[in-house]
Amino acid sequence: MAVIIGPNDKRTKVTVTLPFTADGEAAFDENGKPVGGREPVEFVLPRFDFMPRPQFKEMMATIEALTAGTDDTRSEHDRSYDVILATLKPFVDEGTYRILEDQPMGVLEQISTDWNEGTSIPLGQLRASNSSSKTTKARSASTSSDSD
Repeated sequence: MAVIIGPNDKRTKVTVTLPFTADGEAAFDENGKPVGGREPVEFVLPRFDFMPRPQFKEMMATIEALTAGTDDTRSEHDRSYDVILATLKPFVDEGTYRILEDQPMGVLEQISTDWNEGTSIPLGQLRASNSSSKTTKARSASTSSDSD
Protein backbone atom coordinates (compact mmCIF):
# COMPACT_ATOMS: atom_id res chain seq x y z
CA MET A 1 0.00 0.00 0.00
CA ALA A 2 1.36 3.40 -0.97
CA VAL A 3 1.06 6.12 1.63
CA ILE A 4 0.47 9.45 -0.07
CA ILE A 5 2.34 12.49 1.22
CA GLY A 6 -0.06 15.33 1.93
CA PRO A 7 0.56 19.07 2.14
CA ASN A 8 0.68 19.02 5.95
CA ASP A 9 3.55 16.52 6.02
CA LYS A 10 6.77 18.06 7.36
CA ARG A 11 8.62 16.70 4.31
CA THR A 12 6.69 19.16 2.13
CA LYS A 13 8.07 22.18 4.00
CA VAL A 14 11.28 24.19 3.93
CA THR A 15 12.21 25.69 7.28
CA VAL A 16 14.19 28.92 7.14
CA THR A 17 16.28 30.01 10.11
CA LEU A 18 17.64 33.54 9.97
CA PRO A 19 20.96 34.34 11.70
CA PHE A 20 19.45 36.86 14.11
CA THR A 21 16.67 37.35 16.63
CA ALA A 22 13.52 39.42 16.13
CA ASP A 23 15.40 42.24 17.91
CA GLY A 24 18.24 42.08 15.40
CA GLU A 25 20.79 40.46 17.71
CA ALA A 26 23.07 37.75 16.33
CA ALA A 27 21.54 34.34 17.08
CA PHE A 28 24.74 32.52 16.09
CA ASP A 29 28.39 33.32 16.73
CA GLU A 30 31.00 33.71 13.98
CA ASN A 31 31.44 29.92 13.94
CA GLY A 32 27.73 29.25 13.42
CA LYS A 33 27.11 28.06 16.97
CA PRO A 34 23.89 29.22 18.68
CA VAL A 35 24.27 32.10 21.13
CA GLY A 36 22.69 31.09 24.44
CA GLY A 37 19.33 32.66 25.22
CA ARG A 38 18.80 34.01 21.71
CA GLU A 39 16.09 32.55 19.52
CA PRO A 40 16.62 33.02 15.79
CA VAL A 41 13.79 34.16 13.55
CA GLU A 42 12.37 31.05 11.91
CA PHE A 43 9.56 30.40 9.45
CA VAL A 44 8.27 27.58 7.29
CA LEU A 45 7.61 27.68 3.54
CA PRO A 46 5.63 25.08 1.59
CA ARG A 47 7.11 23.27 -1.40
CA PHE A 48 5.65 24.83 -4.55
CA ASP A 49 4.19 21.48 -5.61
CA PHE A 50 2.27 21.16 -2.33
CA MET A 51 0.72 24.65 -2.30
CA PRO A 52 -3.02 24.81 -2.86
CA ARG A 53 -3.54 25.52 -6.56
CA PRO A 54 -5.33 28.89 -6.04
CA GLN A 55 -2.50 30.08 -3.79
CA PHE A 56 0.15 28.98 -6.32
CA LYS A 57 -1.72 30.69 -9.18
CA GLU A 58 -2.04 33.88 -7.13
CA MET A 59 1.68 33.82 -6.37
CA MET A 60 2.53 33.35 -10.06
CA ALA A 61 0.18 36.19 -11.04
CA THR A 62 1.87 38.45 -8.49
CA ILE A 63 5.28 37.59 -9.91
CA GLU A 64 4.02 38.26 -13.43
CA ALA A 65 2.58 41.61 -12.41
CA LEU A 66 5.84 42.65 -10.75
CA THR A 67 8.02 41.65 -13.69
CA ALA A 68 5.93 42.32 -16.81
CA GLY A 69 5.82 46.12 -16.96
CA THR A 70 7.65 47.67 -19.90
CA ASP A 71 7.34 51.16 -18.42
CA ASP A 72 8.78 49.98 -15.10
CA THR A 73 11.52 52.35 -13.97
CA ARG A 74 12.70 50.12 -11.13
CA SER A 75 16.13 48.54 -11.41
CA GLU A 76 16.50 44.79 -11.92
CA HIS A 77 17.70 44.65 -8.30
CA ASP A 78 14.53 46.36 -7.05
CA ARG A 79 12.29 44.10 -9.15
CA SER A 80 14.04 40.98 -7.81
CA TYR A 81 13.75 42.31 -4.27
CA ASP A 82 10.02 42.99 -4.72
CA VAL A 83 9.39 39.55 -6.26
CA ILE A 84 11.11 37.68 -3.42
CA LEU A 85 9.26 39.67 -0.76
CA ALA A 86 5.93 39.19 -2.56
CA THR A 87 6.41 35.42 -2.73
CA LEU A 88 7.31 35.21 0.96
CA LYS A 89 4.54 37.49 2.25
CA PRO A 90 1.66 34.95 2.26
CA PHE A 91 3.70 32.51 4.36
CA VAL A 92 5.05 34.69 7.17
CA ASP A 93 3.44 36.73 9.90
CA GLU A 94 3.47 40.52 9.82
CA GLY A 95 6.41 40.84 12.23
CA THR A 96 8.56 38.45 10.23
CA TYR A 97 7.62 40.23 7.00
CA ARG A 98 8.76 43.57 8.47
CA ILE A 99 12.08 41.94 9.39
CA LEU A 100 12.44 40.53 5.85
CA GLU A 101 11.72 43.95 4.31
CA ASP A 102 14.81 45.30 6.08
CA GLN A 103 17.15 42.54 4.92
CA PRO A 104 19.83 42.96 2.29
CA MET A 105 19.32 41.29 -1.07
CA GLY A 106 21.92 38.64 -0.18
CA VAL A 107 19.76 37.29 2.64
CA LEU A 108 16.61 37.31 0.48
CA GLU A 109 18.44 35.57 -2.38
CA GLN A 110 19.60 32.80 -0.02
CA ILE A 111 16.04 32.26 1.19
CA SER A 112 14.73 32.18 -2.38
CA THR A 113 17.48 29.81 -3.57
CA ASP A 114 17.02 27.44 -0.65
CA TRP A 115 13.23 27.47 -1.12
CA ASN A 116 13.68 26.56 -4.78
CA GLU A 117 16.20 23.84 -3.92
CA GLY A 118 13.93 22.45 -1.20
CA THR A 119 11.11 22.33 -3.71
CA SER A 120 13.22 20.55 -6.31
CA ILE A 121 13.83 17.43 -4.20
CA PRO A 122 12.23 14.65 -6.25
CA LEU A 123 8.98 13.28 -4.86
CA GLY A 124 10.49 9.78 -4.73
CA GLN A 125 13.18 11.00 -2.35
CA LEU A 126 10.53 12.66 -0.21
CA ARG A 127 8.57 9.42 -0.01
CA ALA A 128 11.70 7.49 0.98
CA SER A 129 12.61 10.03 3.64
CA ASN A 130 11.26 9.90 7.15
CA SER A 131 13.47 12.78 8.25
CA SER A 132 12.37 16.36 8.73
CA SER A 133 12.34 19.02 6.08
CA LYS A 134 15.41 20.91 4.96
CA THR A 135 16.40 23.66 7.35
CA THR A 136 18.01 26.74 5.91
CA LYS A 137 20.24 29.02 7.93
CA ALA A 138 20.68 32.27 6.07
CA ARG A 139 24.23 33.48 6.58
CA SER A 140 24.85 36.87 8.05
CA ALA A 141 26.29 39.19 5.42
CA SER A 142 28.63 40.74 7.98
CA THR A 143 30.17 37.52 9.30
CA SER A 144 30.10 35.12 6.38
CA SER A 145 31.77 34.74 3.06
CA ASP A 146 31.51 32.39 0.11
CA SER A 147 34.35 30.36 1.58
CA ASP A 148 32.37 29.54 4.75
